[in-house]
Amino acid sequence: MATDLTVEKVRGAIMALFREGIYPSQAKIRAQLGSTASEQTLSRVVRETYQEIGSIGDEADASGLPRFVVEAAKKAYSDIKAGGEQELEQARAALRDRAAALEAERDTAIARANEAEENASYLQERLEQASTTLAEINAELEALRGEHRELDDRFSRLSDELAGSRREAAGAIRSMRASNRRQLQAAADREAALRDKLAQIQQSADAERDRLMVALDEARRETKAERSARESQREEFESAIAQRDEQLADSQTTVARLRSELAEEAQDLERCQATNRQLESELIDQRNQNGRLQEQIAEVQTECSRLVSAESTLQQQLMVARAQADERRQTIEAFQALIDGEASRQG
Repeated sequence: MATDLTVEKVRGAIMALFREGIYPSQAKIRAQLGSTASEQTLSRVVRETYQEIGSIGDEADASGLPRFVVEAAKKAYSDIKAGGEQELEQARAALRDRAAALEAERDTAIARANEAEENASYLQERLEQASTTLAEINAELEALRGEHRELDDRFSRLSDELAGSRREAAGAIRSMRASNRRQLQAAADREAALRDKLAQIQQSADAERDRLMVALDEARRETKAERSARESQREEFESAIAQRDEQLADSQTTVARLRSELAEEAQDLERCQATNRQLESELIDQRNQNGRLQEQIAEVQTECSRLVSAESTLQQQLMVARAQADERRQTIEAFQALIDGEASRQG
């Protein structure tokens, strides 16, 4: 064990190996001793043994070591020392290389940390811009929603007004048509009555004229005395006929006047029909305007849907940017922890 390993035992093992003509390497010494000590402990005790042997003079010391043993020990000590110095130099070079590599890694980590900080700042700026843009979009969306509500209210009012206008126009048209039908029927009835009356007057006048003509012919065939009497009667008859003609002319004038009134009523009916057509045209225009309003409402609804989709996309981008910022922040913290740990080890 390590506690049983002493300089005397190691020196005895070296001497035994020299006597057998074997170079006393550490592996041979360990095998000679049967030791289970660690490499560090064995190397330290072997080095101390060679130092002790190397301090002996040119002749054998009191322990009786021969010169060749001392020379061999010195040579072995020199080889071990040279090898140790070379190993030490190699270790120092390795440490320098390791220090340089760590320095490069630290510079790289610092550069990455700076880059990560810049990226974090950039992401933070983008995040703020995205938040500002999102706020603006929300404001625009709220304004569009307000306009949408106003359009809905306006559409409702116009629909109510249109329904009222339709009902009023339909009622006015029905009333006007009924009135026109009544007026036309009354005019037709009056015209028929006047025609009948005119026909009766004309028939009566013709009959009276025929009777008078017959009476006139009979009077002509009578005697002169009677003719004279009849002459006065004829004059009376002619006067009656003239009166009948005047009545007939009055009737004809009445008929003409009634025909003029009928023409005026027909013109009134035409104006009513024109008014009806105008109302129907206005009703069609109102329907077209209603259709345009519905199209505008559909466009507004489509725009609202697009803005809602854009808002959802921006929110997703914002979540991705936040996740990237968190990842960059964690990376920066990891680099900072690595730098702090390296500084601690170097300190």
